[in-house]
Amino acid sequence: MWVIDGSGSMGDEQAAVQKNIASFADAIGGAGLDHHVVMVAEDNVAAGTSLAADAAHYQHVSTDVGSHDALSKLLESYPQYSSFLRPAAALHFVFVTDDESRMTAEDFRMQMEALAGKTFTAHAIVSENVGGLACVGACGIPLLCGAAAPGLQYLALSDATRGQKASICVSDWSTVFEPLKTAVITSAPLPCDYALPAPPSGASLDPGRVNVGVQLDGTGSKTLPRASDSNACESAEAWFYDDPKAPTLIRMCPAACTSISAGGAIEITLGCETISLN
Repeated sequence: MWVIDGSGSMGDEQAAVQKNIASFADAIGGAGLDHHVVMVAEDNVAAGTSLAADAAHYQHVSTDVGSHDALSKLLESYPQYSSFLRPAAALHFVFVTDDESRMTAEDFRMQMEALAGKTFTAHAIVSENVGGLACVGACGIPLLCGAAAPGLQYLALSDATRGQKASICVSDWSTVFEPLKTAVITSAPLPCDYALPAPPSGASLDPGRVNVGVQLDGTGSKTLPRASDSNACESAEAWFYDDPKAPTLIRMCPAACTSISAGGAIEITLGCETISLN
């Protein structure tokens, strides 16, 4: 969900979002995620892009987002976009504003979690705090291209939800969108079943030389042991084959399936002796 400040000073920033938003959505879809994108702004910033023409994945919520009220406007307009949210989907908010919020980060977090029934990740494209002042854009003249005020509440909300932070004063917005793409993709729940990779041409697959590694946000990477079958899983974070004698699928034990539900990365490696649970 994108929330765009519609004040008069935001023309360049709205154009930057419009230039990048379609490729942002394409990258998420290209990663195999069934995504929905909501734009909360007075003007349809995605108008004219391929995303705006995709009604199955895009919704524009027309509301006047002022300089200080992006957080409160998002709460007020919740009934307009709530049906487009899905209970099992990871929820991300991206706030784009050159000013500060009247609502505190903590008040917004508590109220939005109550409405949505789940936690979320907030990303802030705002002014950083430059010695108590707002950032200045490429022209170097505060009155012409500087932000109005540091977005301290948005930055605090991003910190509290482990989101991304970017300066609204940058000239190259591709550097802003890239970490956002990564954050959204890696937050999606990982599947609990994986097809065994095909061996290289002329080679055969040895089921006893397969290992499964996981990398979860903030916890580093680890190799999961293999359980002999589903009955051997118990409470272990491990995996097993669908058919030990003629395997086609790698399946996560219940505890491992739960741990990857918050997103991350899976790596299946071939050639080294399998690490076994027992």
